[in-house]
Amino acid sequence: MTTPTVFHITHQKAGSQWVAEILKYCALDRVQLPKLDVGHFVQEPIQLGRFYLAVYVTKPEFDAVLANTVNVHTLKYGLKYPRNLWTNYKNFQKDKCSYLKVVVIRDLHDTLVSSYFSFKISHILLTKRHIEMRQLLNSCNLEEGLIAILKYPIFRYKKKQLFKHLGQRILILF
Repeated sequence: MTTPTVFHITHQKAGSQWVAEILKYCALDRVQLPKLDVGHFVQEPIQLGRFYLAVYVTKPEFDAVLANTVNVHTLKYGLKYPRNLWTNYKNFQKDKCSYLKVVVIRDLHDTLVSSYFSFKISHILLTKRHIEMRQLLNSCNLEEGLIAILKYPIFRYKKKQLFKHLGQRILILF
């Protein structure tokens, strides 16, 4: 029996880095460290038996990468990474290699408040968008800032979208 590939599916500001540190101890030699824009998940074929941390994707995006279904994300992903799509199809559809999902979902009210303070005060500014968000939050009051955060792309990953990952999977809600 082969060791399953494990995917830590979550959303930003759900304590993903904290959870990732714990999960590293479960499978230190199998960990696939996160990269910006889930590069560790999409830019190379999935390495069987690895433990993929902090995978910020919706169910349709996940299915596209593992070639589970054909959808608009499959086309986008397949055109950009055709070798990966073929390899993942062979491994997960044709050869039926096993995988597990650990899904972590944080209450969106907590996510909103955490996002506000992270962008305004503590987050490292990685992109132009982060810099613009910090400038905006520092120029408005708390209520206006929370409303601005609600418009930020992190909230594309609504709970409804993450719950679609469920099935016979491990789920952590907090």
